[in-house]
Amino acid sequence: MNKTGERLLRLWIRVPRFVKRMVPLSLTLYVLLLIVSNGITTLLHFNIGLVSWRDLIISLAGAAILVPVINRSKGEDLT
Repeated sequence: MNKTGERLLRLWIRVPRFVKRMVPLSLTLYVLLLIVSNGITTLLHFNIGLVSWRDLIISLAGAAILVPVINRSKGEDLT
């Protein structure tokens, strides 16, 4: 290992564990909140003219897959 690699390794070892976990977690939360806020903005400024049949079919197919999975995970009787 070269000297630069050794220095980086020493610096990384000195970083506290909570910081090592906090950085990826905060980036993940930022991305998720960005997705949610963009979704809410889209719903508030919805324009039906921008929706194509292809988008509608893909959304219905996704809902057809997710609804039974969610119902089954809640323990509801499907009979």
